[in-house]
Amino acid sequence: MSTTKTIFLFSGQGSHYFQMGQELYERQATFRQWMDRLDVVTRDLSGASVVEALYKRGHGKGDLFDRTLLSHPALFMVEYALARTLIEARVEPEMVLGASLGTITAATIAGCLDVEDGLKAAIQHAKTLESTCEPGAMIAILAPLRLFDEAGLQRYGELAAVNFDGNFVLSLRTHDVPAVQEILRGKGVTLRRLPVSFAFHSRWIDPAETSFQRHMRSVSMRRGNLPLVCCARAQPLDPLSADHLWKATRDPIRFQDTLRRLEASGPHQYVDMDPAGTLATFVKYNLAQTPSASKFDAVFSPFGQAMARFTAITERLAARRAPAVSVASPIAFMFPGQGSQKRGMGAGLFDSVPQYRAVEEEVDALLGYSLRTLCLEDPKNVLRESQFTQPALYMVNALHHYQLLAEGLRPDYIAGHSLGEYNALHAAGAFDLLTGLRLVKRRGELMSQAKNGGMAAVIDMDERGTRQVLEENGLGTIDVANFNAPGQIVISGPLDDISRAKSLFERAGARSFIPLPVGAAFHSRYMVDSARAFADFLAPVTFAPLQLPVISNVTARPYEGGDPSVVIKSLLVEQITRPVQWTQSVKFLLDKGVRDFREAGPGNVLMKLLNKIQPPAA
Repeated sequence: MSTTKTIFLFSGQGSHYFQMGQELYERQATFRQWMDRLDVVTRDLSGASVVEALYKRGHGKGDLFDRTLLSHPALFMVEYALARTLIEARVEPEMVLGASLGTITAATIAGCLDVEDGLKAAIQHAKTLESTCEPGAMIAILAPLRLFDEAGLQRYGELAAVNFDGNFVLSLRTHDVPAVQEILRGKGVTLRRLPVSFAFHSRWIDPAETSFQRHMRSVSMRRGNLPLVCCARAQPLDPLSADHLWKATRDPIRFQDTLRRLEASGPHQYVDMDPAGTLATFVKYNLAQTPSASKFDAVFSPFGQAMARFTAITERLAARRAPAVSVASPIAFMFPGQGSQKRGMGAGLFDSVPQYRAVEEEVDALLGYSLRTLCLEDPKNVLRESQFTQPALYMVNALHHYQLLAEGLRPDYIAGHSLGEYNALHAAGAFDLLTGLRLVKRRGELMSQAKNGGMAAVIDMDERGTRQVLEENGLGTIDVANFNAPGQIVISGPLDDISRAKSLFERAGARSFIPLPVGAAFHSRYMVDSARAFADFLAPVTFAPLQLPVISNVTARPYEGGDPSVVIKSLLVEQITRPVQWTQSVKFLLDKGVRDFREAGPGNVLMKLLNKIQPPAA
């Protein structure tokens, strides 16, 4: 029996975003029930629905989410719902840790507060801030703490948090933000302004203290069932008081000190409730500084796959209480292709993935522009154009892949959809990161030269029905380009013919016909010139033997043996003109016993296709 303690981590402002928790809300009944139950309380107290704002108003993850009266209860609800869902799945904490606002949620899970009182406390805190405090800001700074004094930052703000060596947070007034940004950028320091409206952990929120303390003194508090550790004190709170909860958001966050004290008592299993997985990242960097047997996990990430992470965590940690009786499923990494790109992709990874930081200058020199700026800001609105999309998406997929490896995951099989196949080959050792970038850069350039073509997704019609519509209506100019999932087929051909096909497919019973935002007829006969030119480009390239099975889009089977340079070149050239056999590729993996699929890229397009190919068990 393991003596390792499981500690749930709860974070506060700065880790939130629209759509946080959406995958579990859609697919996990316990999580959804808690969110809906708490949403009733929130609507009554604040007049706004958190569930509607998070999931139903069309807000994107990259949209600014800084209304405190909404983000405070949203953070409480998502973190509390996740904790309760894990507990129901027999992943039970033996201690809880709160950072800032997360201390209120941690206190609720510990049993010090009733859940409705905890949610009311979060909402009351937001109301008092909005009614009494001037607007403020917080800036996360990736630099040693000594910079705070060396750069004279104390002239502008207060030290709000020390998370690990090389990461601290400054709280300041809004009008001082430009001056601080100029100082830091002049020193080449990476920084991120947090999506908050107040200068938490500083004197600028002091006007809210009296009202909040008055409210909390009217709330019943008790000794909890679990030890409650607060990062403002770097030690347990026993008993909990109104003063403690105020100081949790007023005093600096001492995450690094808190973790050091916990580590001194032995190894732990940290499980992060943070919707961005931020605290797990802080744990990782702290543990990297000294040898430790502790482990850490996070369910949520802005990049999706929460359900897969939840399942993996519950299976592993619940199993700690009893001997394992089954062999783990093989793992498959899946890399998405063109269409998954979006402004903001790669956020949080460009600086946290050392493999990218080591080559960023070479990447930008090779491309002739800043890849980071293109992905995060797309200032010239060119991210949809193939010559930009393909290198950008290849690199962001690679960032996600490195992140999965950093989390200790190792695939047994690898697959990539169209462009994503290059990431799969890189992951299997066929070529290094920069060689792959050169390949996809040229591929994107050649494919962008094809004109007057179009593509469309035919929904809820099988292959036979699709081909029948094409044959019966004289649309022999159109090819089938992608077999994405049962009931989701993509066709490709001349733009005029694609446009004419819309009404024909709808009359034939297709549920919908969706033209795709592309400028050419990819994966069709119309790409033959691009394929020939790409074959010439590949001629001098040498590929290394694959270290893992990679599923080919063309054959829906692993790349065969033989000379890897010959085999890989042939299939990559064919891939440009041949349909993507994604449905058969996934079925092959399922036949091999794969049940643990991880999407390494922005969004969750491939996970959605997986659910159509193999619906989740009821």
